[in-house]
Amino acid sequence: MKKVSELFKNMGVKYTAIAVLPILTLLWIPMTNFVTLFAGESVLLEVIPVDPRDFLRGDYVILGYKISDIPGDLVPPDIADGSYGYRKTRDVCVALEKDSDGIGRVKGVSAESPGGLYLKGSINRDSTVQYEKINAYYVPEGTGREIENKIRESNVLADLRVLRGNAVIKGLVFAEDGGGKTRE
Repeated sequence: MKKVSELFKNMGVKYTAIAVLPILTLLWIPMTNFVTLFAGESVLLEVIPVDPRDFLRGDYVILGYKISDIPGDLVPPDIADGSYGYRKTRDVCVALEKDSDGIGRVKGVSAESPGGLYLKGSINRDSTVQYEKINAYYVPEGTGREIENKIRESNVLADLRVLRGNAVIKGLVFAEDGGGKTRE
């Protein structure tokens, strides 16, 4: 027969696990973003204007990216054939290479992690990719329309941090008329 102290010792471990596991689960997503911001590789992406507005979510700007339209020759045949079964999209990894200005350009598409600098996303049958977590950028209250107008009027880059395909927007970079850049 087990001693009473051993029984309480085992129960303590179980109850501690039951209490800690939900807390760790809740902290997983913010911790992933935190680690990505501080340990991820920096890359800039060219932004294209998208007409947003949703009054229920607060002020944010919907961002589209030039790298969302993948040239057909960069999509492998097994992904390009569009046979995704009942799904309308397929999960992919888009490998990026940075040009001399640090702007990310599409290097290739694969179903598995290519290593190096890449973004996770979902590709549809017309080779358009939606990227995880970087389609909306939350802005200070009352500035959404102003930023949308800036996106339409000038070249805008999204400053991202990327770690193992996970991307977090650090900010937006606006090209000024004089060639300088300002950050939001």
